[in-house]
Amino acid sequence: MSILAVLVALIAAAGWAAKNWLLKGAASDGVLTAVATRGQLVINVTDRGELESSQSEQVLCEIEGGGKLISIVPEGTHVTKGQEVCRFATDVLLTSIVTQEVKWEAADGKVKTAASELEVQRNKAESEIAKAELASTLAKIDFDSYTDDDGEFQVELKKRRGQLELSKKEHAEAVTSRDFTHGLLKKGLAQLEQLRA
Repeated sequence: MSILAVLVALIAAAGWAAKNWLLKGAASDGVLTAVATRGQLVINVTDRGELESSQSEQVLCEIEGGGKLISIVPEGTHVTKGQEVCRFATDVLLTSIVTQEVKWEAADGKVKTAASELEVQRNKAESEIAKAELASTLAKIDFDSYTDDDGEFQVELKKRRGQLELSKKEHAEAVTSRDFTHGLLKKGLAQLEQLRA
């Protein structure tokens, strides 16, 4: 079948060539002709459109606040994996990093100071608790020794009662002595200074 197609094409080409050769003399008035030469056939197609890469990678700037682009490879350049495609300005990033490091160090210092103060407060609280527990224990011992049957309270109570009884007795004796001296004074057997005494 392909042989048949080739034969048909050859017959058509021969017919066309014969027609042009026979009519060459009649059609040469006003028709531009040129000598055929062997060379490259340049075909220019003028049309609007867009040229897109068959395989492309989208690059996004993930820097907070964006970044200033200082270099980029020309569009259409073939690149390989790991090759630097563009470069961002680092001065803003370095300033931000230094600022964050300073803030971190300040915060870390505050944490250490707070931890140290917490430890001091904890030790102080433990010391105060131990002191209060000791004071409570001593107060309980004092209270028990004061309120026991043979404790200080009972001893002091007995002592005071004894003093009270003695004072009552001395008072009664003093009243009796005064009345007696008063009676002697009325009889003229005592002097006023003795009554005053």
